[in-house]
Amino acid sequence: MSSKKNAIENLKAVCSVSEMAKLLGLSRSRFYQLLKQGVFPHPLYDIATKRPFYPQHLQKRCLEIRNTGIGDNSQRILFYTQRKKGSPNPKHPVPQRYQLLIKVLSQMAIKTTPKQLRLALKNIYPEGLPRYIDDGLVIRDLMRYWGQRVST
Repeated sequence: MSSKKNAIENLKAVCSVSEMAKLLGLSRSRFYQLLKQGVFPHPLYDIATKRPFYPQHLQKRCLEIRNTGIGDNSQRILFYTQRKKGSPNPKHPVPQRYQLLIKVLSQMAIKTTPKQLRLALKNIYPEGLPRYIDDGLVIRDLMRYWGQRVST
């Protein structure tokens, strides 16, 4: 909540359309789509340069629309939240044990993905990875598995 408040308090006197889109967490093309639909107010234009800009009162209005989800055209609009770059896929989280195995294998110059590791473990342990097996033994079995696959 305080980050939204800081965004409103730290507005520039004027900002470009690109800056406005960035402030709202939207791409320029999506911002222009919503502008065309009447969701956001149109920018003002500098008479000398004919460049569009948003003064503070319009910036506040755009942020208000983003926060409330009710556009300038009085229609409801749903905004998706942005994912953080590099964040894992929430539908298929990588278990901590797999992360450890991948890290150890990469230190041994074996690059693997979680999907490849899952497939290898399924081939080595068809009944499922034993819960209390030592990770050193699992690494040994993985090394043997990939050694056999490479040599054949």
